Amino acid sequence: MQFHKHESKIIICFEKKELQGIFKTQKRQEIDALFEAKGLSLMDLYSADETLKQEIASELSDTTLKNKDEVEVFAALYSFDHFYDVDAEICFYLKAGLDHSNLQISSLVDLIDAVEEYSMTDFIFKINDDFRLIQLKRYRGNLTTNDFFNFIKAKLNHYGRRMGAVNLLIVLQTPKGDLSKVDFKEIGKQISNLNLESVGEILVSYNEENKFEVVNKLYPTLATRRVPIRHS
Repeated sequence: MQFHKHESKIIICFEKKELQGIFKTQKRQEIDALFEAKGLSLMDLYSADETLKQEIASELSDTTLKNKDEVEVFAALYSFDHFYDVDAEICFYLKAGLDHSNLQISSLVDLIDAVEEYSMTDFIFKINDDFRLIQLKRYRGNLTTNDFFNFIKAKLNHYGRRMGAVNLLIVLQTPKGDLSKVDFKEIGKQISNLNLESVGEILVSYNEENKFEVVNKLYPTLATRRVPIRHS
């Protein structure tokens, strides 16, 4: 854990393994609490049928997805880190005025309590002296060109179409995930016509048939990157 200064603010940065350890500790505690509530042991899970395993996995996933701050940490750790340098640090802005000289972070609760709220930046990838500021949004609407563009436009309008160097990263979280009615090239063209006052990128991420994690860049240029999903 290290502290750096960025744009006159203090940020707290972690190596990936360090932050993963904090995240996993919290999830293990939640698993223990869930098992206790259901009267189960770990051995019960090993012998359980697929329906019970799926039920437990779904409950744990729902717990994380309902917590915006945990979603941001999860996204930084597991959804987008492989698109950046292996040595990239994962960082967060600290609350203004917080004395960080003796700050101890041993849990997600500690981290969330220390991180600045209502910031345009949800997390940062620090690669050497380069800072990639990320704002994360989730999209659960209709997968059509028009609907998705209108969603992006509404988010940009919220900030007066001025997001500076912040990169807007949108995660598709629709149940079926059928992208046949989404024309990303057309959406990119429509975004360019908005005359944005931003230097950051607009990106959309999704899982492609459980084989690839895909990030499409829609602004300022069009590009696509696919990374094979590592199945353990």
